[in-house]
Amino acid sequence: MARAWISLVFLLPGCGDSSGRPTVTDGVTTATAGTANTSESGDDPSATSAGETTSTGDSESSSDTSTTTTSDPTATGPGTTDCQPLTCAELTAECGEFDDTCGNTLNCGDCAEPQLCTAGQCAAPFADTERQQLNYLVVAHPDDEISGWSLIEKSPGNYAVFIHMTRGDATGFCAPFGGYQPDVGEAPPGNTDDYQGQACAELRIGSALAFYAGAAEIDGFLGPIGEVGYTLNFDDLPEGTPGFDCPVSSTEARIYPGKNAAIIFFDMGDGDLTQCETEWAISQTRRLPQMGWLPQLPEYSLIATGYYNMVEGINCRVYAHPDHRVIHEALWETDFGTPGPQWGRTCREDPDAKPGGTPFARVEVTEDYDQIMELGPGDFYRIGPAQVYYGWLMPDYWELGEDDTDEISFNKTQAFWGVH
Repeated sequence: MARAWISLVFLLPGCGDSSGRPTVTDGVTTATAGTANTSESGDDPSATSAGETTSTGDSESSSDTSTTTTSDPTATGPGTTDCQPLTCAELTAECGEFDDTCGNTLNCGDCAEPQLCTAGQCAAPFADTERQQLNYLVVAHPDDEISGWSLIEKSPGNYAVFIHMTRGDATGFCAPFGGYQPDVGEAPPGNTDDYQGQACAELRIGSALAFYAGAAEIDGFLGPIGEVGYTLNFDDLPEGTPGFDCPVSSTEARIYPGKNAAIIFFDMGDGDLTQCETEWAISQTRRLPQMGWLPQLPEYSLIATGYYNMVEGINCRVYAHPDHRVIHEALWETDFGTPGPQWGRTCREDPDAKPGGTPFARVEVTEDYDQIMELGPGDFYRIGPAQVYYGWLMPDYWELGEDDTDEISFNKTQAFWGVH
């Protein structure tokens, strides 16, 4: 199936707008993929098992008499010689700290990442998920997930995996917060005096995590999400696991696994993402279930959430960010072998999105849209999480629109081509 791709290079202020043992840094645990390390469970990693303490009683003496008081040999419990401390085995605890009933702290160890310790038991955050299949959402930059939200929302069967190819670190509004307007309810992206490069990337990640948390509350099926993060280096994955092999900007990614969804941030730059990097990142993500970083569920589909359209003269917004283009190319040209379709977000007037244009073309209305994008009356006070947490990426606010015939970034009615 042939599809023309047009490469345009230009500077955009922000996507979608008009223009081993880990260490913890900024709340993120750094780990090596596939290695058992300490999880962020709240346990004190420096605690050690405490031994028994022995009390010999008080001793009193004088020039005339000497009396020694010893412990009651029949007594047990804290402060006695016969106190028998509890063990982790007796508590059936595999992690965490407990009172050993003899006045000491019993340390039962830590959990292998990404497992968390709850009531003495280690479990992955998704251990009790009721989802039946993995659904991969391929996102160019933080905020592009909104463009494909209609295929994400209200899904009790899908475990959503948001794969961010970049961290949007070339955004124009990081110099400094060009669109940040706290007086109308926009949340600051972070507290820093440095707005460029990696610092800007961290701001984009922070805004994205806050957005996902807010959107998950609205949706009711995704959360909790984005609460604990880890850094993985895919160079350290076991050899022999199949995957695309090509030069990439970075082999590290940050992952936030949750009960019903996971967020992953690769770091492939901004504006220079390649098709091979996209394919590599997707293939690496698909390894994670066998490593224990995602639930071992059947796969379903892949979705390029970012809007892309270069077809002129069809009453649609023309938008050709190069990162969006290469993701669309990857999903259009490469069959990743998932049982479900591979979708790409486009204009509803795109011939490939019309019935018969491609085998799985579809148009969906976003149920969560009005709440995610909500604005107050009058001065358009920011209410929805897209407006509150991504508002600083716009000089004003994110406009609302019914479909992509409107010249705006995020629409309520969303169209997709679907192949393979």
